[in-house]
Amino acid sequence: MAKNYAALARSVIAALGGVNNISAVTHCMTRLRFVIKDDQLIDSPTLKTISGVLGVVRSDNQCQVIIGNTVSHAFQEVVSLLPGDMQPAQPVGKPKLTLRRIGAGSSMR
Repeated sequence: MAKNYAALARSVIAALGGVNNISAVTHCMTRLRFVIKDDQLIDSPTLKTISGVLGVVRSDNQCQVIIGNTVSHAFQEVVSLLPGDMQPAQPVGKPKLTLRRIGAGSSMR
């Protein structure tokens, strides 16, 4: 059964406090990663009950919404609802030690 990613995206954005509360968004293999302006506007209980959301992780001004391995479909729908001039989220902090060892996150020459 196909998921309705458009409805999922609308619900997630609403639970995060709306389009104006999102500074940036990106995704990894299983999660939508949002940078939030005001974390007090996030409705975590609602976010966790949205069909298609497997979990939520919050840290500082970031909110990660766990979707699973079809996250790229949800990401496309989220991006289509956000202003076109929004910048992709930049990694915050130092890269993980394992990533630094293999050279990920650094320029290779």
